[in-house]
Amino acid sequence: MTEADPEEELLLKEKQTNLLVAYNIVFTIILVAALILLVNQQRFAALLATLMTVLVAGMLGGTLCNLRGLFTHLQEKGGRFPIRLKIPFYIRPLTGAVTGLFSFFVGSLLVTSLSVNAAEGGWESLEGRLPYIAIAILAGFAAQEFMERLKAVARTLFSERAREDRYSKLEKLSALHKNGIINDAEFKTAKDKVLEER
Repeated sequence: MTEADPEEELLLKEKQTNLLVAYNIVFTIILVAALILLVNQQRFAALLATLMTVLVAGMLGGTLCNLRGLFTHLQEKGGRFPIRLKIPFYIRPLTGAVTGLFSFFVGSLLVTSLSVNAAEGGWESLEGRLPYIAIAILAGFAAQEFMERLKAVARTLFSERAREDRYSKLEKLSALHKNGIINDAEFKTAKDKVLEER
């Protein structure tokens, strides 16, 4: 009796791999159909149509990333797919859609803060949505990297503020020390305490 290859047990069977590909394609078709119905209905607001557009664009980016990954893994593993990647591949179109939606809000924030006439709502027309669609597709394709970059930006913003608070505390301590309100030992202890804060 031959021993089973341990890596062989971690690969999806061909039927499961086909199901994974079909899931991504069906998910795409359903969201695109929903988008077409939504955009053609006059009673829906432009914002809702825009949100649905970037949601679908992000999902398309996630699906594209999935298909690229599927074919890469299938080529490397001789037509088999690793089981450990099954759940991430099912979830990626959803995370891509959410990331695409999130990219619209981040993009709108940047455009609104940088543009003089941003209140006109350029995203209400199809031509105005195109840049947001492109960013949503990219964000959906690289959802994990997109969120990591946003996390780094947030961390930088918040740590910079903490650093500014630290400097202002040190300046106050220095002023108290110069005015003789606190002595050298108290100043050193308080300064060390402020510098140890995160």
